[in-house]
Amino acid sequence: MRSYTGITGLLIAQGLKKANIPCVVFEKEPPEGRPRDWNMSLHWSYPMLTDLLTDDLMEQFKSTQTDPSYDTPAEGVLPVCNAETGELMMVVPTKRIYRISRAKLRKLCSTRVDIRYRTGVSGILMADDGESVIVQLEDGTRFTGSALVGTEGAKSVVRKFLLGDERSAAKPIPFQTYIANSRYSAEDARLLRSIHPIYTMGIHPKGFFFWISPQDIADPEDPATWEFMLMISQSRNENAPSLPERDFIADAKQLGAQSCEPFRTAWTKLHETANIWHIPLSSWEPIQWDNRRGRVTISGDAAHTMTFHRGQGLNHAINDAWSYVTKMKEYVSGQKSLAIAITEYDDELRMRGGEEVRASLENSRMLHSWDECWNSPWFKQGYAKKQE
Repeated sequence: MRSYTGITGLLIAQGLKKANIPCVVFEKEPPEGRPRDWNMSLHWSYPMLTDLLTDDLMEQFKSTQTDPSYDTPAEGVLPVCNAETGELMMVVPTKRIYRISRAKLRKLCSTRVDIRYRTGVSGILMADDGESVIVQLEDGTRFTGSALVGTEGAKSVVRKFLLGDERSAAKPIPFQTYIANSRYSAEDARLLRSIHPIYTMGIHPKGFFFWISPQDIADPEDPATWEFMLMISQSRNENAPSLPERDFIADAKQLGAQSCEPFRTAWTKLHETANIWHIPLSSWEPIQWDNRRGRVTISGDAAHTMTFHRGQGLNHAINDAWSYVTKMKEYVSGQKSLAIAITEYDDELRMRGGEEVRASLENSRMLHSWDECWNSPWFKQGYAKKQE
């Protein structure tokens, strides 16, 4: 069995290993991962995560939080501010939400898994025996297995193999995001957590979306060591060229300067070593594909590229991983053929993932409109799963 890259692939590998199903992970990134990191909300998918990971790994789960010392309450709130005036506009009630570091979760999920690092997939072939799939790696080597699941994100090679260039291409949408990781003085760091310890959201009347959350609280007693993740998103011309780094840094700071505290300090006092990047957003809704009798499919962002404002991406990725492992166990136990098991997986994923792609896209559009944001899926449903 083969899974390929990222947290989704690692979770599939963990679930297969737990079920004693052999698996190899092809990971394009080096063992240390990317130089930049971000954090994500984990909520309704938590029971599925516990089913995928072994008990000893779940005992270490708290270490993946952006603040491992934070005891996540069963019920909480997410404060939403007017990012121009500072007025607290709404307090959205939430169920238990873990704020997770991508790098920390990736490290945990890499434990005891057979991972081939720096091995990007360059091609896929179906074996003549009708039972196997062959992956061609960028280093020229080949591997043969009974099944392949591509989890390599919005520009998935496996998705391109299944659907071709045009049908697999993510569609650019008219929004862009600036993301930064930065540290601050102790005084400023305390300010950034003054409204809520793990996240604060702001909506600006001019159509800007702001977000602040701790990225890594290495020492809860020393605010000068705290690292934060910041986000600003706004509308953009879909045909506009990418900005040079010096221009998008200046643009991000200029947008931040138009906001109230703590967003203003977060952006205008970025540390000189801060990592900043610019992302034109895109979206891809899953459509029917030929899974080659169950031998090839996709999962995670490769299967449903969605915008981030509703905080659903990680949870659907975990749901995908859990569903794929469940279907593979049914196949290995002889309950179902591979073709039937994976077709059932594909059908459920397309319906669930497609609904969320559409809801997240509509939510992103509405959050950038002062008049419409109050009726957005996020304000109406919060972090709840779309079907609920």
